Amino acid sequence: SFNTRDVDGGSQYAVGDEEGAWVGTFTGTSHDDFAGVIPPDQSIGGALTVVFHGRVNHARGTMVMFLTWWAPYTSLFMDGTWEIVYASRGLGHLRGAGTWVSLLGKDGQPISAARYTGKIWRD
Repeated sequence: SFNTRDVDGGSQYAVGDEEGAWVGTFTGTSHDDFAGVIPPDQSIGGALTVVFHGRVNHARGTMVMFLTWWAPYTSLFMDGTWEIVYASRGLGHLRGAGTWVSLLGKDGQPISAARYTGKIWRD
Protein backbone atom coordinates (compact mmCIF):
# COMPACT_ATOMS: atom_id res chain seq x y z
CA SER A 1 0.00 0.00 0.00
CA PHE A 2 1.08 3.59 -0.55
CA ASN A 3 -0.53 6.73 0.85
CA THR A 4 0.43 10.40 0.69
CA ARG A 5 -0.72 13.55 2.42
CA ASP A 6 0.17 17.18 1.78
CA VAL A 7 2.46 19.00 4.21
CA ASP A 8 3.69 22.61 4.39
CA GLY A 9 5.67 24.03 1.49
CA GLY A 10 4.06 21.91 -1.23
CA SER A 11 5.72 18.66 -0.16
CA GLN A 12 3.96 15.36 0.39
CA TYR A 13 4.56 12.83 3.17
CA ALA A 14 4.39 9.24 1.91
CA VAL A 15 3.90 6.06 3.94
CA GLY A 16 3.29 2.49 2.95
CA ASP A 17 4.24 -1.13 3.18
CA GLU A 18 5.12 -3.99 0.88
CA GLU A 19 5.99 -7.67 0.89
CA GLY A 20 9.45 -8.67 -0.33
CA ALA A 21 11.01 -11.81 -1.78
CA TRP A 22 14.79 -12.28 -1.40
CA VAL A 23 17.06 -14.53 -3.48
CA GLY A 24 20.83 -14.86 -3.11
CA THR A 25 22.89 -14.63 0.08
CA PHE A 26 19.64 -13.57 1.80
CA THR A 27 16.88 -16.05 0.83
CA GLY A 28 13.39 -15.61 2.25
CA THR A 29 10.53 -13.16 2.60
CA SER A 30 10.06 -9.81 4.30
CA HIS A 31 7.47 -7.28 5.36
CA ASP A 32 8.68 -3.73 4.71
CA ASP A 33 7.32 -0.46 6.14
CA PHE A 34 8.46 2.83 4.62
CA ALA A 35 8.05 6.57 5.05
CA GLY A 36 9.41 9.43 3.01
CA VAL A 37 9.03 12.96 1.76
CA ILE A 38 8.29 14.06 -1.80
CA PRO A 39 9.30 17.76 -2.16
CA PRO A 40 7.83 19.97 -4.92
CA ASP A 41 10.73 19.07 -7.28
CA GLN A 42 9.47 15.42 -7.12
CA SER A 43 12.73 14.01 -5.77
CA ILE A 44 11.97 11.47 -3.07
CA GLY A 45 13.80 10.17 -0.03
CA GLY A 46 13.08 8.35 3.17
CA ALA A 47 13.60 5.29 5.31
CA LEU A 48 12.47 1.67 5.22
CA THR A 49 12.32 -0.98 7.96
CA VAL A 50 12.56 -4.57 6.68
CA VAL A 51 11.56 -7.55 8.86
CA PHE A 52 13.14 -10.54 7.10
CA HIS A 53 12.42 -14.25 7.73
CA GLY A 54 14.65 -16.79 6.01
CA ARG A 55 18.23 -17.93 5.50
CA VAL A 56 21.52 -16.09 5.32
CA ASN A 57 24.45 -18.32 4.31
CA HIS A 58 22.55 -21.48 5.37
CA ALA A 59 21.52 -20.18 8.84
CA ARG A 60 17.78 -19.62 9.39
CA GLY A 61 16.14 -16.93 11.50
CA THR A 62 14.73 -13.41 11.58
CA MET A 63 16.49 -10.10 11.14
CA VAL A 64 15.57 -6.44 10.96
CA MET A 65 17.27 -4.12 8.48
CA PHE A 66 17.08 -0.34 8.34
CA LEU A 67 17.41 1.22 4.87
CA THR A 68 17.62 4.75 3.59
CA TRP A 69 16.53 5.61 0.05
CA TRP A 70 16.82 8.50 -2.35
CA ALA A 71 15.73 9.12 -5.94
CA PRO A 72 16.45 12.50 -7.58
CA TYR A 73 13.63 13.71 -9.84
CA THR A 74 15.42 13.08 -13.14
CA SER A 75 17.15 9.85 -12.10
CA LEU A 76 16.41 6.38 -13.43
CA PHE A 77 17.78 4.89 -10.21
CA MET A 78 16.74 4.72 -6.57
CA ASP A 79 19.56 3.98 -4.15
CA GLY A 80 20.53 4.11 -0.51
CA THR A 81 22.18 2.37 2.41
CA TRP A 82 21.26 -0.68 4.50
CA GLU A 83 22.23 -1.95 7.94
CA ILE A 84 21.25 -5.05 9.93
CA VAL A 85 20.07 -3.73 13.31
CA TYR A 86 18.68 -6.92 14.90
CA ALA A 87 18.90 -10.68 14.31
CA SER A 88 17.57 -13.72 16.17
CA ARG A 89 17.54 -17.53 16.21
CA GLY A 90 20.11 -18.94 13.77
CA LEU A 91 20.90 -15.42 12.57
CA GLY A 92 21.69 -14.18 16.09
CA HIS A 93 24.80 -11.98 16.21
CA LEU A 94 24.55 -11.35 12.45
CA ARG A 95 25.54 -7.82 11.48
CA GLY A 96 26.04 -6.12 8.15
CA ALA A 97 25.93 -2.89 6.20
CA GLY A 98 26.25 -1.63 2.66
CA THR A 99 24.48 0.05 -0.23
CA TRP A 100 21.71 -0.88 -2.66
CA VAL A 101 20.32 0.32 -6.01
CA SER A 102 17.16 -0.31 -8.08
CA LEU A 103 16.29 0.74 -11.64
CA LEU A 104 13.21 2.99 -11.99
CA GLY A 105 10.74 3.25 -14.86
CA LYS A 106 9.53 6.50 -16.41
CA ASP A 107 6.67 6.54 -13.88
CA GLY A 108 9.17 6.47 -11.00
CA GLN A 109 8.27 2.93 -9.94
CA PRO A 110 11.00 0.27 -9.48
CA ILE A 111 11.26 -2.03 -12.51
CA SER A 112 14.07 -4.25 -11.28
CA ALA A 113 14.87 -6.08 -8.09
CA ALA A 114 17.14 -4.11 -5.81
CA ARG A 115 20.80 -5.12 -5.88
CA TYR A 116 22.59 -5.08 -2.54
CA THR A 117 26.33 -4.86 -1.93
CA GLY A 118 28.20 -4.70 1.35
CA LYS A 119 29.52 -6.96 4.08
CA ILE A 120 27.92 -9.27 6.62
CA TRP A 121 29.62 -10.72 9.70
CA ARG A 122 28.90 -12.25 13.11
CA ASP A 123 29.69 -10.42 16.35
